[in-house]
Formats: sequence, structure tokens, C-alpha cells
Amino acid sequence: MTRLSTAKIVKYLLRNAFKNIAKTLAKNRLPALRQSIFR
Repeated sequence: MTRLSTAKIVKYLLRNAFKNIAKTLAKNRLPALRQSIFR
């Protein structure tokens, strides 16, 4: 496995993890998030 493909995989995994975290946060704290954005 080359270094480039490893970096690509890491980026992909990080992006997926971030998406999952964002989804969870949106579900759990959508009102609070909205308030912080529109304050």
C-alpha cells in the first residue's frame, strides 16, 4: 500500500466519521445548534 492511498483512505474515514458525528449532533441538539447559528 502506497503512502498516497493510505492518505486517501484516512481522509475518507475522517470525512465519514465527521458526517456521522454531525448527524448525531444534529439529531441530539438541533434546537441549540439553530440558536447558536441564528443568535
